[in-house]
Amino acid sequence: MVSTGRLHGFESLEEQRLLLALDFLGVSDVLPQPFCLDFEHGKGHSRHIPDFVAVLPDGSLWLFDVRPGNLIKESDTLKFAGPPC
Repeated sequence: MVSTGRLHGFESLEEQRLLLALDFLGVSDVLPQPFCLDFEHGKGHSRHIPDFVAVLPDGSLWLFDVRPGNLIKESDTLKFAGPPC
């Protein structure tokens, strides 16, 4: 990426497109799979690793999960429904 001065890996064309869009925004940093969310909920326990966290030019942090809607299973909806930080 031009904006970060580093190469960033991606696992799908959708992730590549997100990185391209973030580069056009001029992000100051992008971290792939930055952490593991480990949480309890009404139906038990879940783990999830988000795809990217990006630092936008205004300093705000954005967390991204990249997956086409038709590939989100019912068990995934809880993982994507968390409140924004």
